[in-house]
Amino acid sequence: CLATMAQVTMASRAALLLTAVLSQAADDIGKARASGSGGQGEAAALELETEHIALWTPPVVEALCRDDDTSRRMLAQHLLPALFECLPRIVGGILKALPAYRRPESDATTQSLDACRQHALIVVLKVARAQDIITIDRVVAMDTQLPAAGSLSMLDMLNQAVFHPDLSVRGDMLGLLCESRKLATPLSDTEYDLLFKLLRVSASAPSADFRQQQFGALTTLAARLVTVATHADRIVTTGRPPVPSQKIRHRERARREEAVARGRAEGKSEAQVLSELGVLPHDEMVRQAKAALQGVEWAVGKWLDLAVRGCLYPGAGFAKVAMGLRWLDILTAFFTPGRPAQAPDSAMAPFVVSALGSPDFRSNPSSTRHGAGVTAEEIVTVLTQVLIDDPFDANRASAFALLTSWPLVSADDNDAAAAAREWASQLLRRALHLVSSTRAGESESGALIIRWLFRKFVVLQGMRLDTGDGSSDVPGDLGFAAGLLSRIVQCQQAAERNLLDAAQHFPLHGLLTAAQYVVAEIDYQSSDVQTHAVQWQQWLQALAQAAIDICSVVLSVLTSASPEGNIPASFREMETKIDDIIRSAEEMNIGDSVDGADDGDDEDLLGGESGLGGSAGPRQQVILSYCWRAVKEVSGVLAAAATCPPGSDQVSLDSGVAPLLEPALLRQIGELLHTLLTSIRHRGAFSAVHPAFTDV
Repeated sequence: CLATMAQVTMASRAALLLTAVLSQAADDIGKARASGSGGQGEAAALELETEHIALWTPPVVEALCRDDDTSRRMLAQHLLPALFECLPRIVGGILKALPAYRRPESDATTQSLDACRQHALIVVLKVARAQDIITIDRVVAMDTQLPAAGSLSMLDMLNQAVFHPDLSVRGDMLGLLCESRKLATPLSDTEYDLLFKLLRVSASAPSADFRQQQFGALTTLAARLVTVATHADRIVTTGRPPVPSQKIRHRERARREEAVARGRAEGKSEAQVLSELGVLPHDEMVRQAKAALQGVEWAVGKWLDLAVRGCLYPGAGFAKVAMGLRWLDILTAFFTPGRPAQAPDSAMAPFVVSALGSPDFRSNPSSTRHGAGVTAEEIVTVLTQVLIDDPFDANRASAFALLTSWPLVSADDNDAAAAAREWASQLLRRALHLVSSTRAGESESGALIIRWLFRKFVVLQGMRLDTGDGSSDVPGDLGFAAGLLSRIVQCQQAAERNLLDAAQHFPLHGLLTAAQYVVAEIDYQSSDVQTHAVQWQQWLQALAQAAIDICSVVLSVLTSASPEGNIPASFREMETKIDDIIRSAEEMNIGDSVDGADDGDDEDLLGGESGLGGSAGPRQQVILSYCWRAVKEVSGVLAAAATCPPGSDQVSLDSGVAPLLEPALLRQIGELLHTLLTSIRHRGAFSAVHPAFTDV
């Protein structure tokens, strides 16, 4: 039957038969205990249980060390819980037998015996801990009692399991360290050591399944840490343990009285009996509670340091950065000061993690890299670097979500607010440089930085950040938006003069993306916006008009008969000769020529000669990329301008909210998007316009 456990379809059936045998053995032990009088029945039951343990231990150990991960997982799922429930003392026998187990020489295996024994040890401990049979500290104590026979100790096996080649085994070990039957059970120093070793080694694991498994286990760990700290803080504050329910109190009192009576009959004192039951004196209980609280604070600080300095450094890979961001997400969810914790039976984290609070930009974030602990300003700076430097959209989105939920700088402290304004201004200047980049990733990063600064510092904090030609006579948010619009108009005018020069030096897609974010972040029903409703309405109309003018400039390129560039789309399939390619490129005109062709000094719309004698081919590709990106972001801006501000049909007369969207503007936006869908031939531009048209 144990060999059959390796088959997934037969494991449950084999376990059903074995469970019936175990139930019969448990009944026999119970009958032996009840048949004798005094201590004879207990001795008979103990002897019978020892016989069953001796019968079951060797085949179970052999099955656990088999060269098959499926067999171990099926045993852990179907058989081991029932085995440990019927024969609790067998756990010690299995743990003692695992380090000394050797396979028969005739067995042909593909996995090393050490790797299989490590996984078997993790499986046994995980099931036993779920039933409160054993702890890691007891495993360490058992190691000291085992004879040194040349085999590794169980603690050495657990340390080696940290580097196990199978990530699923590491996931099982992480579950062993993070999960507990009682959330209030504190972690020991050995568990903390194994946990952070495992996190450090597995930070760059490429497996998405392992990262998801790790996220679930670490979320459970965070809930456990909060509960442990809450209970420990209550003991330190009140001097007594948390009061359980009345039913549990009666049950514990009855169990204690029965144990004391039995111990006195055996000649033991009451203090000895209470010590065996785990009932501690008052001073010892308070001392252990303080140690548990200090352990949780140390663990959170260590975890935070590993997430920020161990994962979010320049040049880190995608998996490591993603892992660090997920860890920060868990830590901020459970340990941000003032935020209700998600763990049961606790209203708030009982201690303050200053690194997860409001940043203080009066200190230099770079100087704290080699300090004692991570600071809030260091974390915020690192997250902005992820937004700027990371090439992956998923990591940038995670960093932006963390920055958005981060606590703000207190407006009561003038010095801190001034330092924060100076820091934000420097970051804004860098973001404005990024949105002017021709690279899509850099421009998107700059737009996200502008969105975050506008939301957190301009709208919520009321800071005035300069984006360009914004007027100082208007509120900070309106001045921020006006400065952004002036930059868009400058780029639009450059495109009207020369498409090639605009594509190379005045790219539009980053600024348009930032404008789309700003339109979406404005609270149009707030009192500040409604006070300047006319000016906001004018800004929205000017932004929409600038987007429409941009479309009129680039539309001629995207409606060309061959919008995919200067080379026909069927070139690769037809294997056209190079002479035909040159001839077709010379005949193609992807833009309207500038008037005054008779004047030899005038240039065409492409900014140079249109033949391939120069660099017209690459130039046309640059212009095409510029045009379709511009149309993509223009459609997003128009969709935001048509859907975010309230229209006359969305507000009532007695609501006090002025409509900011004119019906004529909405009709103009809809007609333009319809024209784009029915006229452009570039497939990428068409797929970008369609969602915007659907939203409108």
